[in-house]
Amino acid sequence: MTIFYMLVGLPGTGKSTWTDRFKRKHISELNEQSFKTNTPFQYNLSVISTDDIIQHIANQHRLTYNQLFDNITYSFAEKMTYKLAKFAFDRNDIVIWDQTNLTHKSRGKKLTMVPSHYKKIAVSFGIPIDLTERLNSRQGKVIPQDVMDRMIYSYTPPSLMEGFDEIINVN
Repeated sequence: MTIFYMLVGLPGTGKSTWTDRFKRKHISELNEQSFKTNTPFQYNLSVISTDDIIQHIANQHRLTYNQLFDNITYSFAEKMTYKLAKFAFDRNDIVIWDQTNLTHKSRGKKLTMVPSHYKKIAVSFGIPIDLTERLNSRQGKVIPQDVMDRMIYSYTPPSLMEGFDEIINVN
């Protein structure tokens, strides 16, 4: 089955952690299936993330995420996510879009790219009580309070009416 997961939530709510756990579980299941059937498994999962793109570029230049993060870099990373998505949908059974995806408009733009044979699942992350602590503990990534305030203000929970087949609420 081909599945598209769109993660929805503020920074620091666990989206990337969820993705890492999902990947580990997926690979473990494929390894187990491969062992039982004595056939090699194919890694058929792709993660689309502006944070990963920015971090990759920062690492190449021996910079931190924050040193590299600015409007030009984010704009570039955002454009790259859409290019990567086109490749991912052509080559993978499971695609995870790991961004905040806080508004109906931002989700709609991405959902139009998803081929019709994909099951579309929104994974929605609530706001944890310890969000400030989580944000403060993230090394190399600082989000100014005014930016967080705008994100919180603009957040709209995902709905089935947007085109999702299912919504999973985390937290």
